[in-house]
Amino acid sequence: MKRIFGMLPDDTGTEFLELWQEFEKAETREARFANAMDRAMPVLINLANKGQSWKENGISHERVIRRIGPPIRAGCPALWDYLEARLKEAEAKGLFGAAESAGGNR
Repeated sequence: MKRIFGMLPDDTGTEFLELWQEFEKAETREARFANAMDRAMPVLINLANKGQSWKENGISHERVIRRIGPPIRAGCPALWDYLEARLKEAEAKGLFGAAESAGGNR
């Protein structure tokens, strides 16, 4: 990110790098919300395309929940409530890949 933001004018690059670092640390309400939105988008896309990339890449329901649940719940609990219900429906419809074997975390 330093290289990318380093291409910008100094003040702008510094400001964007600071915002990126805030996002990565997820210590502020705003950063947690931004993280929640960032994690939600791929889920929404997969729900819309009937789990295409979950199936193609063998991504299990459990893996999705583990990966996105905590940051979305922390950043936007109402969004998590919505997505959790949609993910349960998707699991019932078979929209996920095969469950990973013990110790697997592709």
